[in-house]
Amino acid sequence: MNRARILWLLFAVAAIAQVAIPLALIYRFEHILAKGEPVHFRMTPRDPYDPFRGRYMRLNFSIGTNHPIAEATSLVRHQTAYAILDIDPDGFATVKELTPYKPWKGRFLKVKVTWAQGSTAAFVVPFDRYYMNETRAPEAERQLAERLRNTASTTNTDPALSKDYAIVRLLDGRGVVEDLVLDGKPIREWLKESEGRQSSGIIR
Repeated sequence: MNRARILWLLFAVAAIAQVAIPLALIYRFEHILAKGEPVHFRMTPRDPYDPFRGRYMRLNFSIGTNHPIAEATSLVRHQTAYAILDIDPDGFATVKELTPYKPWKGRFLKVKVTWAQGSTAAFVVPFDRYYMNETRAPEAERQLAERLRNTASTTNTDPALSKDYAIVRLLDGRGVVEDLVLDGKPIREWLKESEGRQSSGIIR
């Protein structure tokens, strides 16, 4: 095989990979949305000084800190682990325990450990994006951050009230944010009402 043909084959493989990888990611994203179990996750405010990164809103969740490690196991920083999830009486996801072993069944989430000491550990939630129209995402993110900060300043319990949460589809340890609910309404509906209040001079 001559040099020209080898170069051509390498170029073809690279071109196919550039198309195949994004398509595979899109398929996985849509498959989780279609087949995954909907679970509610409480949101918390994030740093308002972070730069906006694209056609999506950035999200923070309260679920990732200080959870028990499964008995007879241990975890270290940067290790992959699995958060075994439960649902509290209010319908929100909680972590029962963290384990280094993938469960055979049940509700769980694949995570990356950020801190571990003794029998407790913390992790990064593997979903932090909600995609929407790029012309609306920056303003929507600003309003979400403002609402969550105001909520946190007016409650002494959880920084996000039960009316503000993300609906996340879970499937085989992976999660995709399906929708955001603010004040009991889907975010697109909430934003329309918010714009209506601002245009009429009503501020809430």
